[in-house]
Amino acid sequence: MDNRAAVDVVRRYYHERHRQMNLAPADSDIVYELFLQAFHVQYELVQAAFKKGQIPATLAQQLQQEIVFDETGYIQNQQAFLS
Repeated sequence: MDNRAAVDVVRRYYHERHRQMNLAPADSDIVYELFLQAFHVQYELVQAAFKKGQIPATLAQQLQQEIVFDETGYIQNQQAFLS
């Protein structure tokens, strides 16, 4: 990587960092709703794969348990996702 390319990479990094620092804070209600929608979609995907016979019941149960674990972790640590 020549000097010009390295300088461009650093400039882009600092430009993006500055942009992120000046963004308005995320609306916690919207973030919460998006996470809940994402968990719901994960449930639906697992259920659809099981119904189509793409995954066995044991795997479907394991995946659903992981989704519940992740959802619980999110709910208990919401503020960390908004920082």
